[in-house]
Amino acid sequence: MSVAIKVKNVSKSFNDSVILDDISIDFYENKIYGLLGKNGVGKTTLLNIITKQLISKSGTIEIFGQNINESDDVLDKL
Repeated sequence: MSVAIKVKNVSKSFNDSVILDDISIDFYENKIYGLLGKNGVGKTTLLNIITKQLISKSGTIEIFGQNINESDDVLDKL
C-alpha cells in the first residue's frame, strides 16, 4: 500500500496563535480517514494547506511523492 499524501513537520500560525505545530501524518491510498477534534484545533487549516489554499510556515506536503510546491499539476492527482 503506497502513501498518497505525506504531511511532514507542517506548522502554521495566525497572528500569535499556533494552529498547527510540527504535524506529520501519512495518508495511504484507498483508505478512508476522519479528522476529529474540537473547533479551532486545525482540521480545516490542515486540509487547506494540503490543497494549497493556505501556505504553511514550515514543513512539506507530498502527493504521490511530488512536493505540492514544485508542481501545480500535482493537485490534479487528488
